[in-house]
Amino acid sequence: QFSPNSDPNSLRFTFDPKLIPELKKIGFNILNLANNHALDFGAAGFAQSKEYLKKNNFDYFGDPKNAAEISIIKNISGLKIGFIGFNGLIGKIDPVLEEIEKVKEESDIVAVYTHWGTEYNENFTQTQQDQARELIGAGADVIFGSHPHVVEPIEEYKGKIIFYSLGNFVFDQLFSEKTQQELAIGAVFKKRSMEYYLFPLESKNIQVNLLSGDKKDIILKELAEKSEASKDIKKQIQDGKIIVNY
Repeated sequence: QFSPNSDPNSLRFTFDPKLIPELKKIGFNILNLANNHALDFGAAGFAQSKEYLKKNNFDYFGDPKNAAEISIIKNISGLKIGFIGFNGLIGKIDPVLEEIEKVKEESDIVAVYTHWGTEYNENFTQTQQDQARELIGAGADVIFGSHPHVVEPIEEYKGKIIFYSLGNFVFDQLFSEKTQQELAIGAVFKKRSMEYYLFPLESKNIQVNLLSGDKKDIILKELAEKSEASKDIKKQIQDGKIIVNY
C-alpha cells in the first residue's frame, strides 16, 4: 500500500488478518516485532497487530522503539530460551542490553533477533559489528539478523555465532538475484551445545524453494569464504551445519 505522503517510493506494509491462522497451520508460533515497518500505521496499528496475534495464540517479542515487551522467555523441551528483539534502526541499544542481562539470569539460552544494517549491502557494517559485540557482551548466545534484504556473512565471536542478515524470506523484490537468495537457519539448542543447520533458499515468482546440489554448494562455499570465523567454523558453514559447544 502506498503511503499518502509526498514520496511515491514510500511504502506502508500490511496484510489481511485472515492470513494469521494460516501461518499457525504451517508451523509459525512466535514472531519478532522489532522492525522499521511495525509502526507504518502508527501506535494504534501496532497495538491492533498485537491484538490479532494474541487472539490467534501467537507469542511475540520485540518493539520497534526498543521500549516495551522487548523479550519473552519460553520453556521449550526443558530449556528456558529467552527471545529478544532489537531494532537497530530506531531507538537506543541500552534498554536491549539491560533486557539481555535480566533475561540471561532467568534463561538457559538467549537468542537475539536484530533489525539493522544497510539495505542491499552484501557485507555487514562496522555499526552492526559493534552492536553485535555489545549484545554478546551483555549475554546473547546467538544473533539472527535481518533488514538488508540480502544474505550477509556470518561471524564467530567469543564462541557465539552472528548471522548478520538472512536476507528476504517471502518478498517481492524481483529485481536482482541476491534479493531472491535467502538463508534459513534450523537451530537446535541443547544444554551443552548449539547446532545450526544452514538452508540456502531461492525465490521464484515470490515462492520460496529449498536449494540442493551444485547451487546450494556454491552459495555455502561463497558464504564460508566471506565469513569471519575460524577455519573449522568456515568448513562447517560450507558443509551446512555449525556446532558450537559450551
